[in-house]
Amino acid sequence: MKKFCPLCGKETDRLIDKLCDECHSKKPVRKETKKKKVYFCVRCERIKQGNVWVHKPVEENMLVVKDVCQACSRISGMYYEAIIQIRGNKKEKVKSFVEKKINELSKKDELSFISKIEEKKKGLDIYVGSKKAAKSILKEAKKLYNLETKESYTLIGERKGKKLYRVTILLRLI
Repeated sequence: MKKFCPLCGKETDRLIDKLCDECHSKKPVRKETKKKKVYFCVRCERIKQGNVWVHKPVEENMLVVKDVCQACSRISGMYYEAIIQIRGNKKEKVKSFVEKKINELSKKDELSFISKIEEKKKGLDIYVGSKKAAKSILKEAKKLYNLETKESYTLIGERKGKKLYRVTILLRLI
């Protein structure tokens, strides 16, 4: 059975990709480039590379999947690993110090953020995303202020058989 090429109308016995040999050979070769699937955090605009979120521009060969990174999810979910309790006089001065330190530490540790600040009868409670950041603040505050300090730990659960604790750090100005 004879077939016709839809481009030139030529009658032929065989068609390649619905074209005659001559039209098929003239057809420009189009290389299909497979797009690389990447996860894009809609809040901080970072891209996930392996298990790490990095600041990198979106490229043409990327298939973008909108997502929220772990840090942004924790920030919006009011996550915290530590509570810094500020008691005594000069609470606002120490609060400013804590906020400044968290801002500095957040450049290196994405979990260094303040979830919330609560005004209590006897002082302020600052909820911090990172236990490591809270302990760093404690260490530096001891050098700058005349303080009574205490640390207490509360078991909050387990992950992969390891016990997880939340730390409460008291900074009492003397």
